[in-house]
Amino acid sequence: MNFFFKTVPVFLIGVVVISLMVFNRDPVSVFFAPDTFIPNIPLYLVFFAGLFVGLLISGVLILTRKVQAQITLRRANKENIRLREQLIILEREFDKKTNAHKAAIDAPERDSLETTLAKNMG
Repeated sequence: MNFFFKTVPVFLIGVVVISLMVFNRDPVSVFFAPDTFIPNIPLYLVFFAGLFVGLLISGVLILTRKVQAQITLRRANKENIRLREQLIILEREFDKKTNAHKAAIDAPERDSLETTLAKNMG
């Protein structure tokens, strides 16, 4: 069934292309500039050349956008890594300061508890 859905569109496109070639065989002259022209080529060649040039230009534009997106993504990933490393460093510093602060707060309580126990025992 999958083969059918791939084959039918290709067949239909082939029929359209062949019919364009058969019915548009009349020779035409194409002018590019005031002095440049191509005499007596079939109309279907003009049509397909225009289609090919359009596809080529759009392909180049899509490629440049893709490259630009990759560059932006790479920069964002580098920034993300840098910020994560900075966050880890800041978390370690915070933990050190918090532990030092807790130790400073707990020290008088321990001292008072030890003196209270010493007075009760002795």
